[in-house]
Amino acid sequence: MKDLYVQVAFPGGNQLYTYRTPRVIEPKTLLVVPAGAGNDLQIVKAYSMLKDISKLNPSIPYKWVVQEVDLTEYNALVFATKMDQADAKSRL
Repeated sequence: MKDLYVQVAFPGGNQLYTYRTPRVIEPKTLLVVPAGAGNDLQIVKAYSMLKDISKLNPSIPYKWVVQEVDLTEYNALVFATKMDQADAKSRL
């Protein structure tokens, strides 16, 4: 398996952090990643894929992305709610 690397930003932060990933991740994708020294997980936003891996520090054990956040169902529910609200207003 070829390791790829994605740069991410934590909420409210300006610094980019690098994580390993087995696949290309599109910018602005929400990701779940391990954060800190423990097993805590946090949601971050993908910034870009790291193209020049020569900039990686070989002494850092880069952590793996846990998963991408799939917003498909959430977006469908939000849309359905808006449609229901618009329908209710039109009946007034």
